[in-house]
Amino acid sequence: MDIAIVGLIGLVIAIVIGVVLGNIIAKRKVEKKEHDAHGKASLIIKEAEIQAEILKKDRVLEAKEKLLKMKQEFEEEANRKKNQILANEQKIKQRESQPSNAKNPKSKKNARASPLNTSWSEREKKSSINSTHRK
Repeated sequence: MDIAIVGLIGLVIAIVIGVVLGNIIAKRKVEKKEHDAHGKASLIIKEAEIQAEILKKDRVLEAKEKLLKMKQEFEEEANRKKNQILANEQKIKQRESQPSNAKNPKSKKNARASPLNTSWSEREKKSSINSTHRK
């Protein structure tokens, strides 16, 4: 019986040691899985942050390109209008520089005959000439 008791005690001790070692090994596996999961989670977060930063830079670049395109279109339109204004000013200057009498020969005759177009001194001369001829 002594051997049976020693064997039974040895078996109980072996079971206790097995359970303790099993718990320690299981705990380490769980801790390792948690550590791996945290590592994967932080890696996923870092990748997501990198992708978000890349996406943000792409959007900013697209916005800058769009702004640049809009600015160029605006400048083209402004230059077109400026050139149109300059052309219109040139036309006006040409019209002003041309003698107005050359355009309308009838207005030249009317300008000589009209008393409104003569100066005061010219009217006085005419009236004095007319008065001397009447005497």
